[in-house]
Amino acid sequence: MNVDLNQILIFVKVAESGSFTKAAELLKQPKSRISRRLAALEKSLGTQLIYRTTRQMQLTETGKDYFRRCAPLIQDLENANNAMTSHAEEISGTLRITAPEDYGKYILAPLIDEFMKKHPKIKIEVILSGAYLDLVKESIDIAFRIGNLKDAAMKSKRISSILAILVASPAFLEKHPPITKPEQLANVPCLSFRFGQRNQWRLIREKQDIKVKVQGPIIANSPEFIYHCTLLGRGIGMIPEFLCAEALQNGRLVQVLKGWTSEATPIHILTPVQKDIPLRTKAFMDFASTRL
Repeated sequence: MNVDLNQILIFVKVAESGSFTKAAELLKQPKSRISRRLAALEKSLGTQLIYRTTRQMQLTETGKDYFRRCAPLIQDLENANNAMTSHAEEISGTLRITAPEDYGKYILAPLIDEFMKKHPKIKIEVILSGAYLDLVKESIDIAFRIGNLKDAAMKSKRISSILAILVASPAFLEKHPPITKPEQLANVPCLSFRFGQRNQWRLIREKQDIKVKVQGPIIANSPEFIYHCTLLGRGIGMIPEFLCAEALQNGRLVQVLKGWTSEATPIHILTPVQKDIPLRTKAFMDFASTRL
């Protein structure tokens, strides 16, 4: 049996995307060629892999089994080619990256340090800002965005999420009765992040999901500012885990209502839509996706 590897690649991409049109765009080939090569593969194998109708397509049982066998092989080949490309073309040049200030300090800084150790010829410019900068206008290569995306025109990938937990200083907790239920938060000073419902916290634990009205002496638009006020004993703060991890470890903060967290806030990495993404941009995006 003489089967063309390109035909197998086309079959895998059609199966993954669920569409001849999307596979044609991905492979940068005419849709008619995609269809012909897939038909040639089925003829070589002597079996039908895909049911086709005017509105949709779906894998046959034989097609599902063939996809399960072939998809890992195609992925291995693509990984091998990417690795060779990376070795052949040393990464250099300047990357412009933007991120929120607290995320940049605590997460992005060590990530960039590790990346630059692997690629010493790279240079990186970082713009820390809570504003949604125009990536094209500002000539920014990569943006880290926390929360729901506002710009659908950018190419994006969700890489992780953030959970916030309830914390307070030991000195603060000594002055107040033990807090064992979320409803008790209404009776103690709480420090709120300005965005969202400033006087209402949503708390989640397994299948429980409740909202609690809170009040306190300080409201701010910076999670890091709330974190520092919590260290000073001004109240209970709902702080992103990455911000307060070290303080929890050394005892400067204590977690309140363990098991209860905020809802997960997504983190996306974005880049301007462009025909050819520079190797340094792709390398950093892949690196960040793997690490985070």
